Amino acid sequence: MTQKTLLFFSMAIWAVFACQGEKKSEAEIQYDLYYDSIMVIHDRTMPLMSKIEDLRGQLKKERKDVINSDPNTFRKINRLLGELNKAEDAMFDWMNGFKPDTVAEDQKLNYIKSQFSQVEHMEGLMLGGIGMAEDQLENKPAQ
Repeated sequence: MTQKTLLFFSMAIWAVFACQGEKKSEAEIQYDLYYDSIMVIHDRTMPLMSKIEDLRGQLKKERKDVINSDPNTFRKINRLLGELNKAEDAMFDWMNGFKPDTVAEDQKLNYIKSQFSQVEHMEGLMLGGIGMAEDQLENKPAQ
């Protein structure tokens, strides 16, 4: 082997070992798992925002149809619209408040656990509001 070839292989081996980096701590691994789970929930719920908007429009139309003829249905639709608004607000509030890069290193795991709870709650609000609105629209009495 020539000296250049030996030098090249030595540097290549050194580069491989140097780039392997340090192992992650248990807290860092947990943080990554929570963060990835949060992103899965976000990615799963974000497309539901357009569904909420569509259901809101359908409910407003139905509310207009029953405003003078069925006060119970009118009140129920107003409550359902409130649930959809609450779900949408929860998504925007969570997104605007999610700032993991601003948290001190010793607080990151607690922060991401708290954010995981919040995003799960937001998802529940969204799925619950959508489900109730769909039930109302599917089961409305024929006119």
